[in-house]
Amino acid sequence: MAKGERGVPKYAVVEDSKDRLVLETRGSRFVNLGCFAIIGGFFLLAFLLVKEGLVFDILFALGAAFGFGVAIFSFFDKEQWVFEESSKILTYKSKLKPWKNLRIKANQVEKAEIECEAKEFRTSHTSRSDMFHKEEISRMNIFTLYLIMKDGRRIKVSRDHDSDYQRKLSTRVTGRTARTIDIDEVKKKSKRRGKEERHEEKSEEPVYKGQTLSHWIGLLGSSDPHKMVEAIMAVGMIGRDARKAEPVLLEALKHPDEDVRWLAAQHIGSIDPGEDAANALLEVLKNLQEATIVRASAASSLGRVRADVTDAIPVLSQALSSDDALLSVNAAASLVKIDPGSCQNVLNVLLDGLKDSRSFVRHSAILALGIVAKDAKEAVPGLANALKDEERMCRLAAAQVLEGLGEEAKDAVPALFDALKDEDERLRKAARRALDKIQ
Repeated sequence: MAKGERGVPKYAVVEDSKDRLVLETRGSRFVNLGCFAIIGGFFLLAFLLVKEGLVFDILFALGAAFGFGVAIFSFFDKEQWVFEESSKILTYKSKLKPWKNLRIKANQVEKAEIECEAKEFRTSHTSRSDMFHKEEISRMNIFTLYLIMKDGRRIKVSRDHDSDYQRKLSTRVTGRTARTIDIDEVKKKSKRRGKEERHEEKSEEPVYKGQTLSHWIGLLGSSDPHKMVEAIMAVGMIGRDARKAEPVLLEALKHPDEDVRWLAAQHIGSIDPGEDAANALLEVLKNLQEATIVRASAASSLGRVRADVTDAIPVLSQALSSDDALLSVNAAASLVKIDPGSCQNVLNVLLDGLKDSRSFVRHSAILALGIVAKDAKEAVPGLANALKDEERMCRLAAAQVLEGLGEEAKDAVPALFDALKDEDERLRKAARRALDKIQ
């Protein structure tokens, strides 16, 4: 078996059959060098202490025998990972380090992860005739395979330049491909996050992406629609702490650019706006000449204002009959928040929204059905069907809504059991929690 560069042992697949997968490598070169260094040191110490006589002969003979045995043993040492398909057991064996032998059952493994990290290696080139010396730095990816156990343990399987056999092994053990994590990218994100946190500590104002709220409010007055869009989204992400941006967002509702208007209408609901915002949003919803997406965003935000918006009930009820599912679903979602007694009236609108071709419309309908289902049991079958949606975010939302319903979601038990087989880990966990609350 070949060694990887710089002392990283390289595994090779020595058997890959339907019933068995075997990976094997020789012991690390560092082990061999370490053994020889210890032996040499032992000889030197014996020579310095006792230069002649019977004692020296005995020590020399013992040292030679011991050193030769360890060196040969380490040189021929093998490390093996063996996965038996019939028993679903993964074993690790090492002749030199038997205390590290492992025996892992596949059903004890939660998932597998492969960490990828770029390493730099320095090489030198010297030409005596030209008196030339050159150093080069090359980069090589090192892959480390970990098995994440259900009890929280993290077992390191191998560290190598080749990830193909690592993927093969993880797929055989877990039944799915291991997730690859770019360590360098994780470090960069952590560094950026650290800078943002330090910036936030120095500033009393809310901060988003390293900029204060005042900076984003200033951009809302820009003549460039692209900068305004970026600022509106930043204010929405800051949330309730950005209430002082409300007057500027209300002005943005009148902007000539449609993207600016619909984003302003959508994100103004995120800052917990007051009565002025409620009145402005209601006017937008009443305006039949306004773009549907802007009216739909206004309908959504009306359900999130802190002021009394009972005056909006008739307008929202009228919007339920809209030909555009986005507007009717958003109106239904806000209506059940403002008037809980309207659950039965909006049920069919939301169930029809589950059939819309746009995933964000289906997602909004699912979240609204979570409120309706407490008073309208007919919503549960619709949520159960949403567990089979083609979009992951819709399936996850349905599972989380059913989890919140508890025993009221018992009609969705078969669909929840099917969801336990989904490839998404968060969905499987939400389905399991929902089943635990029902049963």
